[in-house]
Amino acid sequence: MATKYVYIYCRISADQQGRAEGVQAQEKWGRDYAAGQWPGVLIKVFADNDLSAAKDDVVRPDFEKMREGIRRGECAHLWAVEQSRLTRREPEWFSLSADLIKSGVTEVHTRRNGVIDVEGVVAGIMAVLGAYEVKQLRKRLNDKLGELAHEGRPHGHAGFPYRHRTLTAQQQQRLDEWWQARDEARQRGEDMRKWKEANPRPAGGAPVLDSQ
Repeated sequence: MATKYVYIYCRISADQQGRAEGVQAQEKWGRDYAAGQWPGVLIKVFADNDLSAAKDDVVRPDFEKMREGIRRGECAHLWAVEQSRLTRREPEWFSLSADLIKSGVTEVHTRRNGVIDVEGVVAGIMAVLGAYEVKQLRKRLNDKLGELAHEGRPHGHAGFPYRHRTLTAQQQQRLDEWWQARDEARQRGEDMRKWKEANPRPAGGAPVLDSQ
C-alpha cells in the first residue's frame, strides 16, 4: 500500500517586479495549513516557479510529477493557494479532477477559495471562468500591442535603438560594474536570485519620453 502524503502545489508565473507571492511563501502557507489540518501526515511539495498554467505549450515538471503521484494513490490531501494555481486551462482541470476522484481525493484545500468539492459544480464553473479570463486578457494585450505598433512605439522591453532612461557617465559606470559583477557571480555558479537580492541593480537616470 502506497504511503499517503499531503500534496502542496506551489506555482507562480513570471513576476519580474516581485509583487506576487512567490513559491516559498506559498509553501509556508501550505505547511502551516497542513500542520493544523492533518498533523503528523507526511508532506510532499511540488513547485513550478516562473511557469504559466494557462498555455498549452508550457510544460510544468512538478505539476506532472504531482499528477503521477496522484495516479499512484500517494495523495491523501491536496492544497494550493487557489484553484487557478493548479491550472488555468479548463480541460486540464477536468482531467486533474478525474485523477483525484479516482484516487479517492474529493476535496482541494486552498487559501483563497476555501475547500473545493472536486466533483462540485462550483469547481467546474471556476475552471470555465478562469479559462475565459485568460482569453480576455490575451485579447486586451493583443489590442494594446497592436495600438503601440500602429504608433511606432516599442512594447514591453524596448528593443534597439530605444532606451528607457538616459544615464549620466557616473550612473552608466555603476551600471556597467553591476553587469560585470553579475556575470562573474553567474560564472562562479552562485544562486542568482539570492545574489540579486543582496546586490540590487543600480537605479537612477532620466526617463526617455516618446518624443525623444
